[in-house]
This record gives sequence, C-alpha cells and structure tokens, in this order.
Amino acid sequence: MDYSINFAATVPPARLKAVVLAQWPLASDMVFADTAEVFEEYEGPKLIVLIQSGLHPGSDFDTELSAGQEFADVVGGLDELQLTTLLCKALEARALIPDGGRSGLTWMLVTEDGWHGRVVLRDDDVGDAPMVIDHALQPVPVAPEIPVQDPPAWERGWYDDGMVPTSGYLESD
Repeated sequence: MDYSINFAATVPPARLKAVVLAQWPLASDMVFADTAEVFEEYEGPKLIVLIQSGLHPGSDFDTELSAGQEFADVVGGLDELQLTTLLCKALEARALIPDGGRSGLTWMLVTEDGWHGRVVLRDDDVGDAPMVIDHALQPVPVAPEIPVQDPPAWERGWYDDGMVPTSGYLESD
C-alpha cells in the first residue's frame, strides 16, 4: 500500500512528523520532514515516511506525506482514507488524497473534523501546479465557502469499477 497525502500548506512538516511519531512507534530518523530542496541533499538512513513542503508552490495543500508498505505495516494496514482522517483530526487541518478516478482533477478532501468528500481542482492544477480547490461535488459541512457544483451524469466513467466514491464520515468516527 502506498500513501500520498497532501495536507494544508499551513501544516509545517515538523508538526506533521511530531504527530506521526506520537501515534506510531517509529524512530525519528526514519521520518524525514523538511522542504523538497533539503530532501534533494538528504544522505541519511533509509526512510519509512517522507514529509515535504515546497512541492506545489502557491498551493493550498503543500505539505505532502509519502510512504509505502513499511509504514502501512506500522499503522496496522490503515487505508489512505482512514490514515488521512486520523491525521487531519489530530492536526485540526484539511488534506487531499487521490479519489481513485481517472481524472487528475478530482480528489478526496478530508476535513479537520474527519468528514470526506470529492472536490475538483482548478483546471491548471495538475502535476506540480498549485493545488487549489475550484469546487466541491457535494456540500462540505465545515467549509460552506467552497462552491458546490453537481457532478456530471457520466462521472461513473471516471472510475474503473464504475463506483463513485461516497462522502461523509467513516463509521469509526
């Protein structure tokens, strides 16, 4: 399992690292937390978790946590949504994760209270461009300022299994 979670730019990498280390038994030197520029010079021990800022300059979501199977084992196999929900609540911050679809513009927003739902990024926000929400595909309870647009009728075609992800709170919340 791989994790790629983009937290709000207001979350410093060091704060996210502190939350990760408080939640799970990891050695501090197995979690990198700094800017992308500093990581380019990294020559330390093997990392289990990589937390970087500066990958998407000007983005609303510019602190990224990346990890693989070793971290999945440490966190007990939590899926990406479960892990993101736990971290967002602990940080009192929002994050974006891939929604599993073919469109690079639709993402899953996880809010500080643990709610999740799909959002669409601005059209130019693909790749290394700033990640800025254009609109949500359903109302966001804690963010009524995010405009809402109905999803297109053909959106099931965005997902390989034809199932559109749902919004709401996880049952464990």
